[in-house]
Amino acid sequence: MAAGAVRESFRLAWPLVLSNLSVPLLGMVDTAVVGRLPEPYALGGVALGANLTSAVYFAFGFLRMGTTALTAQALGGGDVVEIRATAWRAFLLAAAIGLLCVLAIPLALAAGSAGFAPAPAIDAELRGYLEVRLFGAPLALANAVTLGWLLGMQDSRGPLLLLIATNLVNAVLDVVFVWGLGFTAPGVALATVMAEAFGLALGIWLIRRHLAGMPADARPGWPDIVALAPFRRLFRINRDLFLRTVVL
Repeated sequence: MAAGAVRESFRLAWPLVLSNLSVPLLGMVDTAVVGRLPEPYALGGVALGANLTSAVYFAFGFLRMGTTALTAQALGGGDVVEIRATAWRAFLLAAAIGLLCVLAIPLALAAGSAGFAPAPAIDAELRGYLEVRLFGAPLALANAVTLGWLLGMQDSRGPLLLLIATNLVNAVLDVVFVWGLGFTAPGVALATVMAEAFGLALGIWLIRRHLAGMPADARPGWPDIVALAPFRRLFRINRDLFLRTVVL
């Protein structure tokens, strides 16, 4: 492999390594903050709720991977219109799936109680956590799209900034809501949702920075965005990735 290719691979890889190392900090902070409460019920509710929401969001990981692939193809082909349109389609899909997750909150509550069979006190905390956390599903899924689009644009430092900033905001809000205001599991979930909202705002700013350097007249219209052929391609790729993820 040529030295230039090695340098380029390293340039793209090292921010991703650091950003992935920052992800476990989110759960560690939640556990550390809630674990200092007098009763263990909140910790049990957070642990179970985080496992369930992580499984749900992991199943929709295709939003990040599929967006990365399609954006990278458009970038390689120099198709500025398709670069923009890919982002729009992925955000629309994330919004639709996120809305379904919100509508499915009662089902998730029932599944969590039936599947984990926790003690009544822990079940109350679990339900409080899930109600808040899943209400933020559109934000979490939109953040996956943002990460995927930035990676497709060969911007690996943007995701690093995005994940570290989101985790820091979550940590600060955890302390404020739990230790400062006396919230329990729902407070931890609220801190996460608010951090995800901050992350989405930061991600959109990063996307706009990329788009600002592109020709202003290369903007897709709604017919380009909702065209059936690109959407079929998007669904085909995401379907295969979703089945792979479910199997994993």
